[in-house]
Amino acid sequence: MTHPIPQTPEELERDCLGTIWRVCDDMIRCIQQGDEAGLDVHYDFLRKQMNRLQIIKGTKRRRPLE
Repeated sequence: MTHPIPQTPEELERDCLGTIWRVCDDMIRCIQQGDEAGLDVHYDFLRKQMNRLQIIKGTKRRRPLE
């Protein structure tokens, strides 16, 4: 099953938050397994997703009223 690509800022934000949730779950698994290299990779990806979330939120604030 394919999922539609998010288009609106609200959909993008929801998609990004879901990605952050999954990355955090992966980080927990790495911690439990003592996988420091995996944790570093996931942490770097988490930082990128957090930056993406801030951009999306900034776009929502600057969006003109319809």
